[in-house]
Amino acid sequence: MKNRTSRAALVLLIVSAVAAACSSSTPAATSSGTQPPSGSSAPPGTPQGTTAPPAFVPELSPVHSVGGDRPHFEDKTGREVLLRGVNVNSFGDYFQADPKLPSTVPITDEDWDSMAALGFSAVRFIVSWSALEPQKGVYDQAYIDKVRTGIEKAGKRGIYVVVDMHQDAWGKYIASPAGQVCSDDAEPAIGWDGAPEWATFKGNGTTDTCRAKGARELSEAVGQSFRDFYADKDGIRTALANAWGHLAGKLADEPAVVGYDLLNEPNGVEELATQRVKYEAFLNDSIAAIRKAETAAKIEPRIAFVEPIVLWPLPNTAPNVGFTADKQIAFAPHNYFDSISKLLTLEAGFTVSADYAKKLGAPLWIGEYGWWDDGAENMAKLRRYAKAEDEHVLGGAWWQWRQACGDPHTLDNPERKTSDQLHLNGVGCPGDKDKGVTKAYATVLSRAYPRAAPGLIQSITSDPDARTAQITGTPVGSGPLVVWVPDNGKGAPTVTVVGLTDVKTEAVPGGFYVTAKPSSGACKYVIGVDGADVATQPAPTC
Repeated sequence: MKNRTSRAALVLLIVSAVAAACSSSTPAATSSGTQPPSGSSAPPGTPQGTTAPPAFVPELSPVHSVGGDRPHFEDKTGREVLLRGVNVNSFGDYFQADPKLPSTVPITDEDWDSMAALGFSAVRFIVSWSALEPQKGVYDQAYIDKVRTGIEKAGKRGIYVVVDMHQDAWGKYIASPAGQVCSDDAEPAIGWDGAPEWATFKGNGTTDTCRAKGARELSEAVGQSFRDFYADKDGIRTALANAWGHLAGKLADEPAVVGYDLLNEPNGVEELATQRVKYEAFLNDSIAAIRKAETAAKIEPRIAFVEPIVLWPLPNTAPNVGFTADKQIAFAPHNYFDSISKLLTLEAGFTVSADYAKKLGAPLWIGEYGWWDDGAENMAKLRRYAKAEDEHVLGGAWWQWRQACGDPHTLDNPERKTSDQLHLNGVGCPGDKDKGVTKAYATVLSRAYPRAAPGLIQSITSDPDARTAQITGTPVGSGPLVVWVPDNGKGAPTVTVVGLTDVKTEAVPGGFYVTAKPSSGACKYVIGVDGADVATQPAPTC
């Protein structure tokens, strides 16, 4: 996924919708919830002495893509759903550069519990085409069963799953052989993840795997493989679309699956306007294959998450508006501005992405974002990101939960040396020693937010350090408001509401779920957590 030295202009992200704050004129009500099983100062995400999933798990129901002035995700009860969480790569099929160092760390029940204890409502669940279809037209049922087991464990904890067909530098079978000699401005390439060997072409009869120094995508082998893919050489583009149909059929009875990210970071290797047409053909073929499988299984259509070509936001790098008549789509760029890319500020990245998603008529969801240093400068950027994510009423997935000592991202250096990894969970190398949740990241990522809200969320403001939050919305539908509040060692939150009733606070590992229902006749509502002043809301304009 992320190689911090490989591309300066990666992708970006994020959704829009400046919210209007408004409240009911009824007096504010205040409540304080029950105390947690152990009011401690443990870092967010710590399941507080138990490995059991939270006692309260919001219902997993079909989630759809809704257009309009602010496209968003909505469940069958009419609630807006925010999908916030993390990438999980334990099911990815990565190149193993060092035979002594596995390229992934298996995920455990304790990991899933810890995600739930951070309040996460979603994971971006990485799968690999090479493991799914190791021979053309032959699918590995054992791999699918392993994927299903992981999805089921997420669902049991109330966590939605976006299944992501992941690739980096085309795949694990583009790796320079031992003794490869490259020119002075190039270097031997490490293998990555993605396509199976039968779908990998070394380029015009050559085996030139050398790449530009420090740039994993910039090799003739990677470029030619993508050109072959876009041109559907030997039917490889069609094969991946068919693989999507097969996988969607096998996952049809998994209620936690919210949708499918059709291809991670599709590469830009030829004239963009021409390439975009070919990329759209893949998207449409994949959506058609998925819909055919869903029709056969008699289930409602799930969301197809479409990414821009990796050079986004350059012209012709995102699918054309109107490229599909299918309404169950979402725009899913990655926002690494002020991280990997310095092309724009992260705030400008939000704006560009939000504007395009609105034109597309699809919700915006950030498939990846992150930093890999928890120093003061990067933590300030993460807090800016959190503020903008709230302002745009947005969800997304942090990159990533845990990275192995033998992951290609770890070993992609001239010496192939491993080193300790700082992701949402730290890893000591070698040996993949679990260093636990990275508290600095978790404090921000686990901040209070509405997991599901009746009608449309109008605004979110939060302070992850003070644990305050204020949420306003327009109530429609029958489902309750569900707000996640982390423990952070502060105990049960104080909750103040306007236009809401039946407020309940339930302690669960890592924090609290606050639920409430719109008051009869209320056309707006406000909820404040830990001193967020609902009295500052203007009079309603219903």
